[in-house]
Amino acid sequence: MTSDEVAPLDAIKAIYETLSPRLKKAARYIQRNPSDIALYPLRHVANKAEVSPTTLVRLAADLGYPSYNGFKEAFRLRVKVGAERYAAGASQLIADEVSGGRASYYQATYQSMSEALGQLFASIRCEDVELAAKGLNAARTIYILGMRTMFAPAHTLAYLLRTFKNNVVLLDGAHDMLVDELSTIGAGDILVAISYEPYVRSTVAATAYALERGADVVAITDTPLAPIARDATHVFPLPAPSPSFYLSLLPIHAFVETLASFVVIDAGSDVIERISTEFDRRARFGVYWQEDK
Repeated sequence: MTSDEVAPLDAIKAIYETLSPRLKKAARYIQRNPSDIALYPLRHVANKAEVSPTTLVRLAADLGYPSYNGFKEAFRLRVKVGAERYAAGASQLIADEVSGGRASYYQATYQSMSEALGQLFASIRCEDVELAAKGLNAARTIYILGMRTMFAPAHTLAYLLRTFKNNVVLLDGAHDMLVDELSTIGAGDILVAISYEPYVRSTVAATAYALERGADVVAITDTPLAPIARDATHVFPLPAPSPSFYLSLLPIHAFVETLASFVVIDAGSDVIERISTEFDRRARFGVYWQEDK
């Protein structure tokens, strides 16, 4: 994209910390769904963002646009070229009421998931994933945190890394012990934090604490404006659209699987023996069912 096309989002980032809580909420929604501004009327966007139309008008003014229509036009330029037109199609599919029965919804789900994966790999640079993988391999201890719904992709990442690493800690905050689980985190360690709005308070607090202690942070989230992303070492804003009532974890799982693969590639041939040893250990303990011979 050209500089003109990204200008509205850059402007939001530049003034984000000066905004009121209500304007910040609108700004985060726009960061996650920029195509909605171009595609839908003011009241429709306001309803989806759960703010008043006046809030969006005020945000546009604070960003230097003489009118909301001028703000809208800036985003219209973004959806005409490049990968954004696919994001626009996904946004329109999700926003529209699905009609035509279960078959129509089934097809809508397929299209939404396919486009979300396309958007993921179009928006996240390979070089950035490589850097994060190097950081994970260099870390003294890898802490992984995802609470509530986000525990699923956090567990997946921890499970994959543990097949060839013995320094992975999956944080779960059981019995309100998260602060204890993080007691030794510090410089040389890395925290992978996964959180989407509404952000879980303990994940936000843990990320801030990790940074305070000098650890690196990989933030997997919905927008660069997310509270876990603001000072993170590596930030990966991932799409999570769905025609359902809840966000989709598919792109997040796809990303953590990709990240784990990059860690293997960066580590090189040394991991082959470790993976083989791990699966031999599982076989010894009879972890997997086998047909009787």
